[in-house]
Amino acid sequence: MEPIDEIRAIEEMRASGVRVEVVAKSDSGLASWEHERIIIHRSTIRDILHLDDKDRANMLLLYCFYYEKGRQDGTNQPHITDTYIMDKKGLGWSKDLFYRIKKKLIKQGYIKSVPRKDEGGKVVK
Repeated sequence: MEPIDEIRAIEEMRASGVRVEVVAKSDSGLASWEHERIIIHRSTIRDILHLDDKDRANMLLLYCFYYEKGRQDGTNQPHITDTYIMDKKGLGWSKDLFYRIKKKLIKQGYIKSVPRKDEGGKVVK
């Protein structure tokens, strides 16, 4: 099912009075939505899903991954490397896929690439 069709299906379910409860699975089993949720504005999700791009689902996934890592770090600049994301600990993506998706998110303005700097202000690789 295409993402747009999924959105329509959810809207039709809501209009018909069907209720859906989302339950997050945590390390300790099922947890209430209130304690495990991340909040991404609906317009951000909608905008990404409505892009005319075959990679929109992966764009949303990478955006959510960055968002969750930033939430864990308590910042909007998560302390995470590209290598970690490509590794099986992260998303397990190929280098080509990762950089293609990251580039699209940057181009659309959803993320920024912020170079790390040492105490002297020099960019660190």
